[in-house]
Amino acid sequence: MPVEGLTADALAQHVKSIPTLPTVLTELSRRMEDPKTSSDDLAQVILQDQAISSKVLKLVNSPFYGYSGRINTINQGIVILGFNAVKNLVLSTSVLEAFKGARSGEAFRMDHLWVHSASVAGAAKLLAERAGGADPEEAFVAGLLHDIGKILLWISEPKLLTGCIAASKTHRIPLSDVERKVIGFGDNELAAVLAEKWKFPTSLKDALRWRIQPEFAGANTPLAACIHCANILCMAMGASPVQPAVLPIPETKAWELLGLHHDDRLRNILAELPLRIESARAFVLTRY
Repeated sequence: MPVEGLTADALAQHVKSIPTLPTVLTELSRRMEDPKTSSDDLAQVILQDQAISSKVLKLVNSPFYGYSGRINTINQGIVILGFNAVKNLVLSTSVLEAFKGARSGEAFRMDHLWVHSASVAGAAKLLAERAGGADPEEAFVAGLLHDIGKILLWISEPKLLTGCIAASKTHRIPLSDVERKVIGFGDNELAAVLAEKWKFPTSLKDALRWRIQPEFAGANTPLAACIHCANILCMAMGASPVQPAVLPIPETKAWELLGLHHDDRLRNILAELPLRIESARAFVLTRY
């Protein structure tokens, strides 16, 4: 029986330790909606927060983008990488920084979660590039942040999550299924609540909410499908937030949408995946 009276929204509202994201992110989103906004305008917004601007400059010069040591200013980074790429950098950097103080436990290791999340980010970007229908940069961010609901659950109800993890391992049932049976909702719903609180773009919020059932994401189904399939592929390759991994049940429509039901296409993806995952992991580690 689910925990009586507990909902994803109620749980999130009562966790006082949930951090707020920098005002720079809100201002950046607002400015990007104005077609008259220039790269210099966005650069000035980012430079208001020295901690974020220094991290973004460090990241755009990482090997991940192929411009190591060649981008000297935030404005230059925006011109080369594009508005959305830099905005997504600010968003993901802000979220990782917000949860930086979360401590690991015996049942739930933060280092395992971030390795898994970085792996899914790299895989999701690859799938978006190959299948189309979703922006690769946004797929990377959605993959990186897809498990933030687990972190919130761990911070707020560690015993509850520990019990769900134990039941998942014992009965070999996907953790998301156990969560819904025990708690009444999955950590994906908690991720969506956080996305709403932090004013994420609708596309990203939908991808986080519906990553388990991508067909319900409406116009954002391709993005949700990228996260769904990337998550399963990475867990199958050993990069799981919880060990040993119990793989979620693949949604057939998501695999078909991305063309992964064709053996040749899947083989090509699997051949390229290890390098993409390695690159994404190195990129995420650059943030610290």
